[in-house]
Amino acid sequence: MPTFTTLQSIFAIASAYRWRVTAFDVTTAYLHSNIDDDIYVKAPPGVAVSPGMVFKLDKALYGLKQAGRCWWLHIKTILQDVGFWANNEDQSTYVCRWDGHMEILWIHVDYGVMATSNNVLWRALKE
Repeated sequence: MPTFTTLQSIFAIASAYRWRVTAFDVTTAYLHSNIDDDIYVKAPPGVAVSPGMVFKLDKALYGLKQAGRCWWLHIKTILQDVGFWANNEDQSTYVCRWDGHMEILWIHVDYGVMATSNNVLWRALKE
């Protein structure tokens, strides 16, 4: 199922059940994820380093071809750790059921939408 169709479905469910819908943006998302390859970069202009010195990246940077994948693995792990499971039809959609409540989370790169019947999990995820 295409992602846009999934997002429309989430809005329809939220409207039918009068759930709260929250949109969010993860600031500097790629910088939160560890990089899974050894990548070395030259020092940026203006940074004094010894000739021939390079920096090894510990975190992904925007512009690296691996950055998107590293971010996706990072956010997927966090979501699974707090009880979300991926939708089989659309891997950008996660669902969590907890104590009679339900939350649906849709993520596209560093932007997301959450529909929730209760704000408890949303608050926990923000932390």
